[in-house]
Amino acid sequence: MAKHTMVRNILCLAALSFMLIGCGSGGGSSPAATNSTAGTQAVVTISTEESGAVSSLPIIGIEITLSLPPGVTVDADASGQTGSGIVKASGVAAGASTIGNYTPATATTPGTVKIAVIKSTGFGAGEFVSVTCNRNGASFSASDFTLSGFKAVDHYGITITGLVPTHTVH
Repeated sequence: MAKHTMVRNILCLAALSFMLIGCGSGGGSSPAATNSTAGTQAVVTISTEESGAVSSLPIIGIEITLSLPPGVTVDADASGQTGSGIVKASGVAAGASTIGNYTPATATTPGTVKIAVIKSTGFGAGEFVSVTCNRNGASFSASDFTLSGFKAVDHYGITITGLVPTHTVH
């Protein structure tokens, strides 16, 4: 690998890691309701879809925030780092590195999971991550989970336009 390519990839990975504590941009959409309270866990699968002319591919990194419905949590340590296998690269990003940071709900704000998915070889549009949540007896629909702060970047750290996030809940 050429020295400039390695430096660029390292800078991109560092920038994506820092995005977890910074501000994101973009919105999200929700699919039709699905649920029930069956089982003790729910798995939220997050994907990208093309919504016009995509500015560039492959995607090297994505950041996004998943807001959880009341009563739903994820396993995390005292610092908020999600437990092993809670935030897992999937689909087109299988094998990618992931970072998850959980913030519990308060009386006025929902619980959130800030997610970064990083794959130096890149990936295209489609399913890229799954998040395993604890139901805690809560009843919800897929539309009770929301996405925000979506940002996808290419090898140069430039924001990729023309993609929107979607999700399903199982």
